[in-house]
Order: sequence, then structure tokens, then C-alpha cells
Amino acid sequence: MRGRDFLFAQIGGGLKWNFLKGLMMMGVTQYADGSMFVPIRSGQICPVCGSKRGRCAEFYNAEGIKVFYRCKYRPSHRPSGDGWYIHLVSEVDGYDPMKERLPRILPEVKQEEITFELLELRDKVYRRFRELVKKYEGSYLYERDEKDLLRRGLTKEQIERMMFFSVPTSGNKVWADGDYMVKVTTAISKELENEFGSDLLKVPGFIKRTNKKTGDEYVTFKTVRKDLQEKFVPIKGYFIPYVNIFGQIVGLQYRLTEPMYDEKGKLLRYFWYSCENARSGAPCDYYIPSELKRDDVLLVTEGAIKGKIAAEKLGFEGMFEAGVHNYRRLVKNIIALEKIQGKKYNIILALDIEDNPDVRKAEKNTIAMLKGTGHQVAIAYWDPKDKGIDDALQAGQKIKYKIV
Repeated sequence: MRGRDFLFAQIGGGLKWNFLKGLMMMGVTQYADGSMFVPIRSGQICPVCGSKRGRCAEFYNAEGIKVFYRCKYRPSHRPSGDGWYIHLVSEVDGYDPMKERLPRILPEVKQEEITFELLELRDKVYRRFRELVKKYEGSYLYERDEKDLLRRGLTKEQIERMMFFSVPTSGNKVWADGDYMVKVTTAISKELENEFGSDLLKVPGFIKRTNKKTGDEYVTFKTVRKDLQEKFVPIKGYFIPYVNIFGQIVGLQYRLTEPMYDEKGKLLRYFWYSCENARSGAPCDYYIPSELKRDDVLLVTEGAIKGKIAAEKLGFEGMFEAGVHNYRRLVKNIIALEKIQGKKYNIILALDIEDNPDVRKAEKNTIAMLKGTGHQVAIAYWDPKDKGIDDALQAGQKIKYKIV
């Protein structure tokens, strides 16, 4: 028994929800002594490097006193591993936290706990969101987005199975609310708010805004983004659903068919459908291909879209992380999946071919953790003329494997 059928069969049969906590989206990492890492959220400024990308964190000791920052982008002589660096509060903020003892107990820690009800709400909202895009735009995907997926070697049936859907174009107008036309974003948001009420704001990606002219509040979602000139431009692309081991859509990721630049001028193709009032986290994605050739192999790679494509072409189940440094969460998900399925998987690890020491270190750590939990691990490799495993398969390459 798989996916949602298993979930609903087991909820009444004693499956402990504590078994699921921390698998997918717990933004705060708390240890047994009460100390914790608290992420500096996307959009918030890291005081060390100035980045708003959400990759850095604060560390609080067992007394709730902030003692250092873990920064992704500004090096120090204290590397913390996995590509991060330690910067003491005394160095960054100019005071000795242990002398001044300024505790900051964060109320949002408890609020971020993911419950079964919240995951169910996300799943219902995101599935309904997808259906409303089809209702008002005539299909799940705009032609440009479907062409992008077909170009990657997927069939229309596989595209439907993976549940991609386009980001609605903010300027499009549709017939709704009786006899007049409204923006498609307005029509979709109103239907979702009518169905889910205030709970909609608990779902990452949906935000409340105030009409500057009338003062009326309304719920909406992001279909535009600021460019380097601080001008709002439409987001042209589609959503990649991230599905957990129980078949629930627990997160959406934008995939841009027309890339944009972030605040540092870096070309941007992917970012999370998220917002200040409800964070998406970085969940893992689990995928079962339409034709399963071996049920004892689990393909592991970075990025859901390339992972789904490779899983379909190889005929293996897949578990995909949103970034190479999420390997601890990845391994927890694999162990949870194995407990559900009642078996041990042989792992195939497939990371992009690139000369990046952070990626290589993350790969080594992933392998060490998997082998430490009793898994046989093989590395997938191919001709480096194609960067990703999906590109290699699309080019007709034969994938080779080396047990490590």
C-alpha cells in the first residue's frame, strides 16, 4: 500500500505523528539540551553577509542566548562544515553575549511546528489552486511551459502525472464575479478564500494585502517580482509540486521559463512559493514513476524536476532534496519511507557534474550518513558533456554506477 492510501489507513491505527515531525519543513533545528539553530528567513537580512537569500542562521545556546551566526556567504577562520562559516556575536554585533546575557526567546519556534492538519491543508489548497488555474486559463500549463517540459523529454501523460501547473499571468483577465472581468489572480484568490477562509493564510504563498485606495483587505499570491531596477515584472514559469512520502503536496517551487535576476544580480531559475506569514521550508520530494522497473532501488538527487525526469526514464523510485546541503533531512525521509514500506533500499546518488567543493563535500556527507544507516550506495556517473542526469538521459547516454 502506498501514498495517501497508507496514510489514511494508518492514522487511526496508531501511527505516531511524532514520527513525522522534522522530516520535511521544520525550519528551527532544536537539540536535546534546548539549544537551537534559527534560520534567517528569505527576505530578512543576514547581519554578517547582507544576503536576503535565507541560507544563514542564528545559534542560541541552552539558555536562549544568541552566541554566534552560521553564515553561508562570508568566510571566516571557523568553518562549520557543509560550506558554512561561524561568526561570533561579539564580532558581528559588538557585545559579549555571555556577559550581557541578553536572551531572546523566540515565540515563532512553536508556531512553526508542522502538524498533520497543516500538511493536509497545504495539500488541499495546492491541489485546488492547480484546478483553478485550469478552470480560468483553460489548461494546467501555458504553451511555453508545456514546451519546456516536452523539451526535457517528458510525455504529456508524465507531465500530468507530475502535476506541474503554470504561474498565472498577473495581467490576464477572466470572467468572474457575475458580469464583469477581473484579474485571474483575483478570481483564483477569491475562490480559494471562499473555500478555505482564514486558513488560507496558513498555507505558504498566500498573503494578505490592503487596497491603498479603498482600505479593503484581500488575499493574493506572488506573480511578479522586482528586477534589478526595482521594477515589478511578471514571473513567467510553472510550479513544481513537492510531494511527501504520503502523497501530500507540501510545497511548491517556481521554475522560471524566462529567468530573472536576484538582488545580487545572479540569474534565478528556481525559488520557493513562500511568504512571511507561512514559510515553505525546503521539503524533500518523493516520486514513483509510471513504470517501476525495480522496487529495491531509490534514486537520490538534488532538484525535484530533474529527479522526476530521471526516475521516469530509469524506472526507479526517487527522493529529491531541494539543495545538496539538506542531506540530513533527506536521510530522515528515506528512513521513514523504509519503515512504511517495510524494506531497505539500495541508494543511487546522482549529483550534477561540476567542480564545486561544497557540492562534493555534501556528497561525501550524504554517502557517509547513508552508509552509516546500513544502506548500499552507488554513485551514478556519465559523460561530463551533460551536466545533470536528466540531461544525460535526454541525450541518450547510458548511466553507469559505482558502488562506494
